[in-house]
Amino acid sequence: MIIEAQPRNLVGGHILSVLAGVLCFQIFGKVIWVAAALAVSVSIALMLATKTLHIGNNPGEGEVPEEIGKMVRRGSELCPVQIIHIG
Repeated sequence: MIIEAQPRNLVGGHILSVLAGVLCFQIFGKVIWVAAALAVSVSIALMLATKTLHIGNNPGEGEVPEEIGKMVRRGSELCPVQIIHIG
């Protein structure tokens, strides 16, 4: 499924995100990381509920590289502490 950047998605998504961000900041402003995390979560939920989710200009943007497995293995080999096991 390809989601194209349409004016409704672009403007609607931004308006919903601004409202969610301001509301979360007003409620949780003293703990900024909570406000930011909730604002992003609520924004995405609102955009999904209203079908105003939008992507950037490039439809391939955000795709996982084909060689992600090699990069993860290489990163885990370089890490001095083994955090997760990669089989």
